[in-house]
Amino acid sequence: MKQYLSFVTVFIFFSSAFSQATDRFNIFTYKKPQGFTVLEQQEKLYLEKKEGRQYCQLIVYPVTPSAGSVEKDFEAHWNFFARNPQQQVGDPEVNEYDSSNGWTVLFGAARGMYNKQNFAITVTTFTKANQTYYIASVFSDKKFTEVAQAFTSEVVPDEKKLSTTTFNASTNTYGTGSNIVNPAATTITTEYSDGWTSTYIGPYVTVTKGDLKAWIFPVNDSLDKVARKPEELLEDKYWRYSVNQFFQVRNVAERPWQMSGPGNDKIFEAEVKNRQTGEEGFVAMRVIWNSGRAQPVLAFAATKEQLYNSVFAQYNSFEQVLVYNKFTVTPQLLRGTWRSSEAGSTGSYTIAGGFQGGNAKVGFKDEFIFSANGSYESMHGLKQRNESTADGYVQRYKGSYTFNGETLQLTGWRKDDPGIFECWMEAVHGGLALIIVNKKFTGQKYYLFRAE
Repeated sequence: MKQYLSFVTVFIFFSSAFSQATDRFNIFTYKKPQGFTVLEQQEKLYLEKKEGRQYCQLIVYPVTPSAGSVEKDFEAHWNFFARNPQQQVGDPEVNEYDSSNGWTVLFGAARGMYNKQNFAITVTTFTKANQTYYIASVFSDKKFTEVAQAFTSEVVPDEKKLSTTTFNASTNTYGTGSNIVNPAATTITTEYSDGWTSTYIGPYVTVTKGDLKAWIFPVNDSLDKVARKPEELLEDKYWRYSVNQFFQVRNVAERPWQMSGPGNDKIFEAEVKNRQTGEEGFVAMRVIWNSGRAQPVLAFAATKEQLYNSVFAQYNSFEQVLVYNKFTVTPQLLRGTWRSSEAGSTGSYTIAGGFQGGNAKVGFKDEFIFSANGSYESMHGLKQRNESTADGYVQRYKGSYTFNGETLQLTGWRKDDPGIFECWMEAVHGGLALIIVNKKFTGQKYYLFRAE
C-alpha cells in the first residue's frame, strides 16, 4: 500500500491552468471526473466510482468556522472523517503543507483495511482567516491517485460568497438566502417537573438529570439516504454519525434487545472520551424508528453499571427520552416569519356513474409573521389540481398577538374560533421548528420553519 501515499507531493491547488468546473455545490465549482456518480449533494458532495471490487470515493465538505489554525482544523477533519481503529486508520502517515491565494493547505494520508480489502484515505484541509473546509478521498487502487489529485485541484470556492454566507451551527454548513437558520444564536433550555432538563444548541438535544445524560439527534433525511457499506449494520452508520465524530471510542460492544413484537433492534455501547472536553464515560446508542424514520438516541453515564441500573435499564427507556425534545418559546425566538414546508396528497376521484375520473393533487402552505410591535399576519393556502382543472384559495388574517411562553393568543382570527393556541418548539435537523396547535380545534396544527 505504500505506493498509494507517494502522490502527496504533486498536489497543486487553484491553478489557473485547470479547466473551468461545470458543476456547483455549496459555494464551490467543481468538475465531475468521468465515470463518477453523484450520490449526495446536500450536507456534502459525495461522488463514487466502482469497477468490480475496486472503488474511489471523493467527498467535499462545506465551509465552516476555523478552530484558529490549519493544524487544529485538520485534526478535527481527520478525526471525524478518517480516524477509525476498527479499520486500522490512526494518525496520518503523511503530512504535507501548501498554500495558494491566501489559503493554507494541509494534506494527510494513511492506509487502512475494510472487509479484508486495503484502501488509502486522504484529507485535505483549506484554512483562510476564520474559515475552513476540506476535501477527502478513499480509494482501493493506486490508479485512482491521479483522479483524486485532479479533482481536489479543481474544487474552487467562490471568494465573493465567503463574505456573505451565513453559518448554520446545527449542521456546520454555510449557505445563502433568507431561509438559513442559526439556532445556536440563542441557547434554548427547558426544565421539566420530573427533574430532567433539555438544552438545544445544535446539532443535538442534550437531556440531563443529575449525573445522567442523553443526546437526541433529530431525524436526518439526508443521512437516511446514504447507502451503507457492504455487510454493514444499519446501526454502524448512525454510530459513526452520532458517536465517532464527537468521541474517542474503545471496547465497542453490541447488545441485542428483543422488541415487543416481532424483530429486534441492537444497542451499541462503548467506553468514550469526549474529543473537546476530555470527559470520559460510557455511552449506549439505540436507533429509534420515529414515524418510520431513523433517529439515534445516546445515553451516557460514568460506568456501564450506572447506566443500566438507572433510568436506562429498560429497552424502551431510550424511546421515552424523545418527549424531552420540546422547548418553551421565548418572545425573541417567536418574532419573524415562519412558514410550513409545502405539503400535499394525491388520490383518485370519481365522476358521475361511479367511474374513476383520474387523479387529484392537493397542496397546503401556511405562513405566520410575528412583528416586534405585537402585530401578526398569516396566510393559509390550498391548491387542488386534476387532469383538466386547477382550483385553490388563500385565507389571510391579521391582528395582534400576546404570548406567555406556552399560550399564543391571536385577535382577528375566525369568528367561530377564539384564536388560542398551544405553542412550543422542537429541534429538527438543521434548526428549530415552531409548532402551533389550536386549543379548540385540535386538528388545526401548524408545523413551521423560520423563513428569515
